[in-house]
Amino acid sequence: MKYILIFLFVFLSVISLANEETWGLVLSGGGAKGAYEIGVWKALLDLDFELGGVYGTSVGAINSAAVAQGDLTKAVNLWKNLKDSDVMVMTPEVKKLLDQSGIKVLTDIIKLPFKEIEDLGKTIVEQGIINTDPLKKTLDAALSEEKIRNSSVNMGLVTFDVTELKPKMLYVDEIPQGQLIDFVIASGNFPLFVREKINGQKYMDGGVYYNMPIKMAVNKGFKKVIAVQIGGERIGLVINALQMFKLDEYIYIAPRVIYGSVLDFNPENSLKMLIEGYLDTLHVNKYVSGDYTYIMEDKNIIKSMYDSLSDSEKSEALKMAGPLQFYRTFDHMEKSLLEKYSMDDPVNLWNFIFDDIACSLSVNPLELYNGEKIVNEISKISKTEQKYNEGNTINGMTLRDIVSFFNYLSEKSSFEENETEKYQKFSAGIDFFKNN
Repeated sequence: MKYILIFLFVFLSVISLANEETWGLVLSGGGAKGAYEIGVWKALLDLDFELGGVYGTSVGAINSAAVAQGDLTKAVNLWKNLKDSDVMVMTPEVKKLLDQSGIKVLTDIIKLPFKEIEDLGKTIVEQGIINTDPLKKTLDAALSEEKIRNSSVNMGLVTFDVTELKPKMLYVDEIPQGQLIDFVIASGNFPLFVREKINGQKYMDGGVYYNMPIKMAVNKGFKKVIAVQIGGERIGLVINALQMFKLDEYIYIAPRVIYGSVLDFNPENSLKMLIEGYLDTLHVNKYVSGDYTYIMEDKNIIKSMYDSLSDSEKSEALKMAGPLQFYRTFDHMEKSLLEKYSMDDPVNLWNFIFDDIACSLSVNPLELYNGEKIVNEISKISKTEQKYNEGNTINGMTLRDIVSFFNYLSEKSSFEENETEKYQKFSAGIDFFKNN
């Protein structure tokens, strides 16, 4: 008996030490926005993060199962092809009620007479009004319980037991054999859905209790946690929770822009969320800059383009940028801009200006840009659309001046930027979503 106890102690200590070295990934609920989390996962793989566990709520539970399974291509294809009809269908009773009332869009329920709204509300609370049998079929095809259970990446989820009125945080080894997919669906049982019933117990969305289950990662011994938030929690609350656990290291990732809504399962929006999740992860890890676009550039591309011009072209370029007598040389112009923005690095300066102008011109943000690519994109769009505020100035230069300067460089410069291996690698990451 003594030796068994010693063995168990050593075994559990080894597991705990392993978890301290790897990362715990925590995925929040957020419905149809869940594609974002798979985009994050792809970026983490490309950045060589080693994941030891993944824990999620609601759609985060679905994605946690996908991550534990380890088949990225299957997860991406699931989201790229997922439609409303693959997830849910209105129950016959509610469909009949809405048809009789002439309601064609669910949000128009508010137009019903009060008594009918009251009856419908009771139905929602007690039973739900949307059947998720299609989701069961979709996940049965996409997820393998055997692979998830045998994975080196631990998995867990949160659901809420309606029968007993208490939350349940379940790790994969606590879920009965053959019922893993059932509990994944139970974790994502949105309040409008028909209650998921397992072993006589009714369950609903774990997000009503714990939408960001950081504690599940901490309880497994993880000292480094990545929290991905696509739900409605305030940033401060999630950051406070991460700090409360006194982790050695944590990373917080959330979308800049939300494409679609919670129950809008739309392949076009899912592709955008996949790409955004990937790019946001690169940004959080300081591989790219920009608040609107994602720019991977560590060289002074503008100076290189300018230096490739002839002397007469250089003079003409400066005229584009402002009065010749004001900007005597390129270095003078660049120094003036650095002083204006209290910067000391020209690369950061130009990347900042690229991003600002790209936002003004509504350049597609969901691309990975290097310096030459963003200059050419700005030039192309500015010739067909005049969306930027021409009255805005930067140290005596209007936005029109700056765009004209970029346009001239784009047309006249003989400089061609060689794509770095890093840029090629992460550009291929974006292409992976588009082409798979």
